[in-house]
Amino acid sequence: MSGHRQAAAALHGLHELDRSLILEQLAPADQATLRSYLAELSALGFEAAPLADIAPRQSAELATAPAAVIYSLLEHEPAALVAQVLAVQPWGWRDELLALCTPARRIAIGAVQVTVAPARSRFLLESLRSRLADAAPVTLRRVTPLTRLLCWVKSWRR
Repeated sequence: MSGHRQAAAALHGLHELDRSLILEQLAPADQATLRSYLAELSALGFEAAPLADIAPRQSAELATAPAAVIYSLLEHEPAALVAQVLAVQPWGWRDELLALCTPARRIAIGAVQVTVAPARSRFLLESLRSRLADAAPVTLRRVTPLTRLLCWVKSWRR
């Protein structure tokens, strides 16, 4: 089987958004070849069976986690990764998590242009859920103006 046919077979099983993102990165000639092979697979009746969506259990575990715990898991991650996690779904802890961040970090997170990619989102949530399961219990505290001030001062000491 040629390299293009193997690539088309691999791409055929991906979610349409993921497939488009990958194809956009290729040279126009390769895109045309792969698109023709993808059309051929569809014409032959091979229906794409995208990878399963994020398991509801995984998403529910993250949705019900306290913002302070999620913050502790994402505190040292790049702003782009945090923005991607926040873009997956409307999290109930989103605003509280952002309140724990320094103003500069909030701006950095907000400046990220997020492209939805289901496979990437699934990977991020699976990784975050795994880290949540392995995380040591975090002492929960109420977010007060003093807490925000202390977080801000702490960020200047880094």
